[in-house]
Amino acid sequence: TERRMVVTGCSQSNYLKPIYNETTWSFLRRSYREAVGEEASAIYSKDDDDETGFQVPYEVRYSPVRGRSIFVTEPVKRGRLIWSSDYDAGFRNERSLRRFLRMISWELRCEILLWAYPVDSGQAHVALDDASFVNHGESEREINYGNNDRAIRDIEAGEELLMNYTEFIAYDTVDWFDEIRAAAW
Repeated sequence: TERRMVVTGCSQSNYLKPIYNETTWSFLRRSYREAVGEEASAIYSKDDDDETGFQVPYEVRYSPVRGRSIFVTEPVKRGRLIWSSDYDAGFRNERSLRRFLRMISWELRCEILLWAYPVDSGQAHVALDDASFVNHGESEREINYGNNDRAIRDIEAGEELLMNYTEFIAYDTVDWFDEIRAAAW
């Protein structure tokens, strides 16, 4: 039997929440592929593993309201693809997520459990690139990035990308994931 990985204390910690570089994202993607196995991986081994799924020019910077955030650096027309799911990691079960968490530092475990979310298929997903810094918009007028990874309205240069998390997060449906996340946060 595999030793049970439990992550705790994330909410009480003041760990540094940096803007990660490609070295960290690449490490997380390699760790994910190793943890779940190449045949089960939603992220394929690539020579261009130092890239991102973003299809629009952007920058990551700190927002006084939401912390780390994605801002477009050029105008984006309604309907344009914003992000490709090339770096969207899926965990089919508790064992694969715990195996992945064991392979990374405590700070990165907290980050992954902050960013990851349950989906209707009974899996947990997390973007292993800068897309993890896309935040939730509180109102319809703020939201500019749709569940289909496309711009739902014209977006001005300098505008923060904001989604409606409730469109794709299946809250309270993946018990094993909820248990792991609740212990951490």
